[in-house]
Amino acid sequence: MLEQAQNTADTFLMRCGESEIYIRRFHLIHPEISGNKLFKLSGCLKNWDGTKPVLSFGGAYSNHLLALSALGFRCGFETIGVVRGEEPAIKSHRIIQMQNNGMRLIYVSRNEYRLKAEKNWLDKLNKDLGDFFMIPEGGANLLGIEGAKNMVKEQEDYDLVVIPSGTGTSAAGISLRLINSKTAVLAFQVLKGEGIIKKSIEQFIPLPNNLVVNEDFHFGGYAKRNNDLIQFAVQFEAEHQLKLDLVYGSKAFYGLQTLINEGKLNHKRILYIHSGGL
Repeated sequence: MLEQAQNTADTFLMRCGESEIYIRRFHLIHPEISGNKLFKLSGCLKNWDGTKPVLSFGGAYSNHLLALSALGFRCGFETIGVVRGEEPAIKSHRIIQMQNNGMRLIYVSRNEYRLKAEKNWLDKLNKDLGDFFMIPEGGANLLGIEGAKNMVKEQEDYDLVVIPSGTGTSAAGISLRLINSKTAVLAFQVLKGEGIIKKSIEQFIPLPNNLVVNEDFHFGGYAKRNNDLIQFAVQFEAEHQLKLDLVYGSKAFYGLQTLINEGKLNHKRILYIHSGGL
């Protein structure tokens, strides 16, 4: 599946100002293991011995947990999802999909969820659940960055690569792969807060010098939206027959078009990487 994803052909999408925008359609890899998820998970599983259940973290609508559950179902290994918040009376469609994929779900309070990186809490979880192989939320670690490198080639025929960003893992991997090329990388931060992506990346590596993080188009924070963003997504799909999710993709493309129209980007050939999430 990874090899097939790496061979995904780019498609010309639109002209915006003086720029030509192409799209790498990673959202078509698999209905549930789509976008950047496969690449990050492939990196994170590099040191897994194949015997222990694989555990990770996320919310009730987590595309990361969904992708892990689907990969486990497809490849025949056990998965465990630690879900932020109490078990809901009415389960989200994502939770139902995870359950259908055989993922064991453990619900923890939001306060307890904040302890997910602390050794004592993880030791207790290990004692309660038995041995497991852990992947951090969103695949955000050095191995996830290594996996994300495979989303691009060392030399790309583009001036700029654009991707939405939550943890910065994919943006970091792409930037490292392109570090010796003439291609710049622009990541649109979808969370509210100054320096969030930079701090997240610098837990593992120095911020690549070919990466720029734009923090101006989060629309109020993670999963926040307004009528302008919703209208943009609807109109974009109608014009280009391409769906963008409202958490990541719509924000990044809204930002990209805005910067081009305002004359703040003058790159001639731009590659937008569709990171899934639909």
